[in-house]
Amino acid sequence: MINFTWFFILYFSSFFYNQLMDYPNITVEISTKNRLESLSHCLVSILNQSFVHKITELIIFMDGDFVDLRQNYLYLNILKTLLAKNIDWKILPGRNKGQHFNHQKALEISKNNWVWRLDDDNVAEYNVLETLIKHTLDQKVGIIGSLVYVPDPGFFPSSIISPKIEDSTFKYAVQLSKFVGIKETEHLHNTFLIRKEAGLKFGYNLNLSSVAHREETLFTYQIFRAGYKLIVDGNCITNHFKNPQGGIRSFNNPGLYQADENIYFSKLKEWGIILNKYLPIVINGGIGDNFCFKHILKNIKEKYKGKKKIIIATVYPDCYFDEPEIETTSIFGAQILVGDISRFDPYKIGFDNQGKLSLLECFKKIYL
Repeated sequence: MINFTWFFILYFSSFFYNQLMDYPNITVEISTKNRLESLSHCLVSILNQSFVHKITELIIFMDGDFVDLRQNYLYLNILKTLLAKNIDWKILPGRNKGQHFNHQKALEISKNNWVWRLDDDNVAEYNVLETLIKHTLDQKVGIIGSLVYVPDPGFFPSSIISPKIEDSTFKYAVQLSKFVGIKETEHLHNTFLIRKEAGLKFGYNLNLSSVAHREETLFTYQIFRAGYKLIVDGNCITNHFKNPQGGIRSFNNPGLYQADENIYFSKLKEWGIILNKYLPIVINGGIGDNFCFKHILKNIKEKYKGKKKIIIATVYPDCYFDEPEIETTSIFGAQILVGDISRFDPYKIGFDNQGKLSLLECFKKIYL
């Protein structure tokens, strides 16, 4: 009985504490493009937030075909429920120039000092806002992110995650790996809660193309550069269902992505950022394969010294205990980083050469 008594005391103390804290009101903003099905799930996840009472405004930008959502029974009920929860909503036409223009406009017109940015294929778990909003009282914090779970392939291995902007072209953002607690980072991805005054100091890069490749990284990193803390709270999860239709997937022109990548590299150069370059090595075999490969590791290190950092994907990372400067990851991590790993298969090289090469010679052919 005593244990239950203390449980209820602690539970209700925490509940009333959160109710009494002077947390800010929140504006939610979503940029959508021809994704009515996934958008409905996103909106329902907003309605189901435990701290939905702190949301007072919802802004939706339709960057594709403009649809009167009130003509759809599902959306009509969602919109009515938003009003019943005292959330003013507005649906505005986008400029059909990309989501970055809409995100910028949302910062400019929002009536609250904190703006929760969600993608139209995000589904936030019930405690996301409750968890993120607690960090808004820290005046040094500029942006707060949840974890972002992508069902396929799932959370990424921590070995291919980095908070550093120097790793941003090879490793992934902190939000994509599962952890408990809080981590600081230099850039964020996909969805986050933004301090409006911090966002408006610099704004989104409107020189990017309509696919807005790298827009989150550019936007959030410049806020980090200004001295604000960027944090990820691992105690809540936003699901990213990556709708294969609509959105930026409406564009099939690789030139748009390359143009944005050029802008990204130009900004990093302007900021004095030297990107880390990695040499991925995949040893998808047994312990013997790893020790065979180690015979040429010294030569690989000499060849790429000062040029690339080595990261080895292996089932047996302990084989490299005596190589403290070498990073390791899983085979799963390699598949995320480089895609098809068949080109790293020494046995395929051996087969293609009619079995005339030793295993070591096959490794040499791949990496030297």
